[in-house]
Order: sequence, then structure tokens, then C-alpha cells
Amino acid sequence: MIAQSLRRVGWRQWVWVVIGLALIVLMRKNMLSYDERLAPLPVHGALEQRVVGRTFAVTVKGFRLARSYKTAGGWVSRQQTLVLKTPGIWMSTVVSLEAFQQPVGAVSARVRAADGSYYTAGASDRPTVKGVNLTGEPVLPGLPQNGAYFFELPPAQLVGAHLEFFTAPHVPGSNDALVDIDLGLDKAKVDELVAKAPDEVSLLP
Repeated sequence: MIAQSLRRVGWRQWVWVVIGLALIVLMRKNMLSYDERLAPLPVHGALEQRVVGRTFAVTVKGFRLARSYKTAGGWVSRQQTLVLKTPGIWMSTVVSLEAFQQPVGAVSARVRAADGSYYTAGASDRPTVKGVNLTGEPVLPGLPQNGAYFFELPPAQLVGAHLEFFTAPHVPGSNDALVDIDLGLDKAKVDELVAKAPDEVSLLP
């Protein structure tokens, strides 16, 4: 039966059918899954470089380490000063944010360590620095936001760390632009910065 069919159709046609089926199988294997199609779109950059995502741009101008921060404020009296300590190290990053065409809400920030751990930027009250802490601050077109994000993390996690920025509240959302900034930190550089980190940095006005 198969031999008769081959004689009627011709072996050349069967060859093309087999090739077509093989191409279809190959294309299906290379197709992105649903989750992959909705995954954040990574955009890579470096310090002091303006990195453009889908709806916003980020420039990380620098960063600084500290063992504690002294800030103003408190629930009892605004005249109080608070000292924010950490079992690890504080890292503040000086950032400029821009929105394109429409408001993007707040831009979230986190540190991605080399082992895949994440350290989210501190809340707007950790530390409370009016007009400086960018956590939760909306970014509007034509009105760049200049300020800082503050992170607490173990010093060793700074080796090979990257900064990540995105517009979803907690984790990058579907089709979100994920701006990835390589801090360029090896162990020798981290050890040097940690050794020089001041015991206390005043953020008082």
C-alpha cells in the first residue's frame, strides 16, 4: 500500500513532506513558551551610564557604604534623631530616573547577588530622608527624579552584585523592562570599600 502511494505521488514529493515536517518540529522546539514571552525584557548597563528601558530610563551615578545612618524624625517628636543600624552593611545608590510619555508610578529597585539572592530597597521610612529616598516616589514625564535607594545586605553579597530596576511593585511584571546595572565589584574592591565604610553617616538636613 505504501509502495503504491509512493509510486503515485512520487518520491520527490515525499522527501519535501518529510523535510517540511522536520522543520515544523524544529520550529516548535525553538518557540518561546508562554512564560518566556511574558518575561521581563532585560536591558544591561553600567555605572554612570544612562540606560533606557521600555518606559523609563535610569542613571546610577554612584554608591556608598555605611554601617549606620543618623536621620531626623520619630513617632514621638520630629526633633528626635534616629540611628539606623544593620547587622550587615548599608549601601546607598545615587540615581536619576526619567519617565517616557506617561507616568510609570514608582520605580522599584533591588540588588541581585551573584548567588541569585535579592535584596529589595528599604521602605520610604528606612531611612526617612524627605526628597531623597526614591522608594515609592512616582516618576512623571518631563520631571526627572534625582535621589537615592538604600539597601541592607551582608557585605559578602556585594561581590559580583547587580542593581535591578523595574516598574512593578515587588518583582518585575509581565513585559516589564528590567534595567540591570553591573556594579563591577570583585572581592578585593568589596573588602576595600567595607574596610573604609564609616560607622555612621548623618542624613540630617
